[in-house]
Amino acid sequence: MTCLNEDPDYDDDEDDEDDWDAWFYEEEDPEELQRAGVIVRPDEDFFSREWDVMKAYYEGKGGEKMGTKDLFHPNPVHVTAKTPTNKALTAEEITRTHGAAQFVPALETYLRNSDPTLSNVSISAQHRFHTWSRARLCHSAPPYNPAEGPSVDVVRAQPMKKEGGRVTRRSRFDTVLLLHRSDQVGVRRYRIGRVRVIFQLPSALDRRSQGPLVYADVFDQWSQLPSEPTGLYTVKPKFTARNVRVCVILPLSQVRMTCHLAPCYESRTLDTWLNVNSDVYALFPTFFFNIFANHQLYGLLRHWEQDGMWRSEKPEEPATQVDADQDGKHYEPIPEPGFSDEEAGDWGSDQSEDNDGMDVDEDASDDESNDRPAQRGRPASQGRASQAHRVRGRGGGRGRGWGLVEAGSLFTERGGSSGRALAVRAGAGGGSSVVPCARRPRRLRRG
Repeated sequence: MTCLNEDPDYDDDEDDEDDWDAWFYEEEDPEELQRAGVIVRPDEDFFSREWDVMKAYYEGKGGEKMGTKDLFHPNPVHVTAKTPTNKALTAEEITRTHGAAQFVPALETYLRNSDPTLSNVSISAQHRFHTWSRARLCHSAPPYNPAEGPSVDVVRAQPMKKEGGRVTRRSRFDTVLLLHRSDQVGVRRYRIGRVRVIFQLPSALDRRSQGPLVYADVFDQWSQLPSEPTGLYTVKPKFTARNVRVCVILPLSQVRMTCHLAPCYESRTLDTWLNVNSDVYALFPTFFFNIFANHQLYGLLRHWEQDGMWRSEKPEEPATQVDADQDGKHYEPIPEPGFSDEEAGDWGSDQSEDNDGMDVDEDASDDESNDRPAQRGRPASQGRASQAHRVRGRGGGRGRGWGLVEAGSLFTERGGSSGRALAVRAGAGGGSSVVPCARRPRRLRRG
């Protein structure tokens, strides 16, 4: 038996659509969830640590403060696996596989400085340590850009892996920002280090329970200013007076962010070709601090106003000569600005010579004299020289910061004039009151 709907316009599919839309757009009732025992709260356990904030000020020409700004610095939550990657590795194995040549003396120095009761402890090559191949740095959303959301950095310290005489995994030792001077702001707050080992002290030595430690090769101080024309800071590997690489052991908590160094290829000429297994950190003496490695690092350097942005001022170009009269009947040449009558030659006199018959009909009557291009004899100081200046002035747009700049005026990063930017940039050059043809970065100091 078939049951038919009496309504001929009835559409069962439309009812299903309406029911689906009503369910999809239905808002949950908080009271109903509460009665059901459901607790709704943001998950902040994993990204709960706030960023470090420091008050910085802009330094003017005479060292005076030109205004303050809150600068935020990363303070991540450090996470390692519950089970170490390698258990009970000897100090000799760590030195050989991880390339940590100064592991034992660096560890003894760390123990003496961190715990005076361990000043007489001697580390042998047979001491055993748990090691990890990676650690995660969990960053909360940056306060200067909350829409960016939380992020996770991964620090790797993986030695080369071989199976059957073949390399199945290349070594990887990441570069990071190590907290060096907590009283500074921006990049001066950190030193760059290359993490070789992530390990933990045995229970007999770990009396203060400082958690995992890192062994890192240290790079020297930052360059005073970003280098031209890249606008990037440069660093160099740090060596002792005996040409031994400087290494340190620090708590993992002092690793604040991963970073990337790009070799400055012009700093050294190599005799051999580079391949996938080449260690460029051991081959080149100078490296660029690559702020474009990831979006988080670039945004942080922009917030610190230390992203380089070393823009050379565009040279002054001649004004564009536009012929408004396309048919050419009344062509009037536009003299160059500042062109004198003597330099103009035949064009600098009001009187035309007898043989000067260019574009002039000799048989023309006096009534047609107005149609002659008599304007070509006008001196350079008259005519349309002022219009040429106006054309030149239109090129100084404020939107992109690339326009022509008048003498005595300076523009900020986005093109707008600012007296404060003048003082900041003058102070960044060591007190010089003259700003060269390239934009100097701002110098920030702790407030």
